[in-house]
Amino acid sequence: MKCRVFKKQDGRVIYSCPTYKYQDKPNFEGCKFPLETKDLPFVDLDASDLPSEEGRDWYSHGPLTMDGDCKKENLKFDETWSIHLMPVDFLRRKHCGRLDKKIDLELEKPIPDQIQLMKWQREKEKCKEWNEKQCLEQAIKNLDEDGHDKPMIREKLAAKIKEL
Repeated sequence: MKCRVFKKQDGRVIYSCPTYKYQDKPNFEGCKFPLETKDLPFVDLDASDLPSEEGRDWYSHGPLTMDGDCKKENLKFDETWSIHLMPVDFLRRKHCGRLDKKIDLELEKPIPDQIQLMKWQREKEKCKEWNEKQCLEQAIKNLDEDGHDKPMIREKLAAKIKEL
């Protein structure tokens, strides 16, 4: 499957894989790409050439970036999210996943703490409604809780919170 990769000014990319209807048409003739890609430089390539995490299919790639000119060779996978900050929806889903793991571990205990389970479940429901700032603040708390020393990510989160 062929796709079109658009390069934003900050180096992030937007990719779009047109449906089979447009795959054989020259230059994807007639295909409507997202409005936000208008006037952005792009490169067409095979979707299997998109960089992705080891062992994952092409469609489950994460943060793609492009250094320099808009060329296939400059397309990179930023597995650690060190170049760009993880989108808020990803942060929210990641936090919900953390809560699910905590709930699962608690349920494995012979006598689970019912109150703690309810707290985690309520937090999971509430976090779906959090605004961007709340998600970013929670991401910093999660870094602290895990004991991760990721100064670049912490710095980007703090800068984004200050910006809001």
